[in-house]
Amino acid sequence: MASLRYGAWINSANGRFAYIDEHANWSKRPGNLVSIGLANSAWEVIRDIPNDYGGENRKSIVLAVMAVGGIRMRCHGEFIAFEFTVEWMTALRACRDILRDIAGEYTPCRFNSLATSESLEVSYLEYEKHIEADIAWILQRRKPFGEAT
Repeated sequence: MASLRYGAWINSANGRFAYIDEHANWSKRPGNLVSIGLANSAWEVIRDIPNDYGGENRKSIVLAVMAVGGIRMRCHGEFIAFEFTVEWMTALRACRDILRDIAGEYTPCRFNSLATSESLEVSYLEYEKHIEADIAWILQRRKPFGEAT
């Protein structure tokens, strides 16, 4: 299993992903978004926005990438977090390839929908077991942001 101290952008339409150094900076480099199949229109919107590392500019950059189907992934040592604005099922299925690449059976996976303000936390084992066969089981475990998992 790879180290859980990095991030990635994932294309929600096709599951293609790229490991990144920093989400906003990586997105602003010419050709990076297109390399995973995301629309170049997002890069055209964000290329001249300075990254303020945690401020409103960075938020605008990240949301612009999400608006064209990007899913933000960040490993936090003990768990993997995904943020997205696309539909739940689209996001969950798009994360499958990267999870196969980095997650162990009991790795906690936290999915956060910025569109619905809901969060879901499951182990990779639960995710893989239910992603196709019983997706209703996974979706029933969603909770509003801030509720205990």
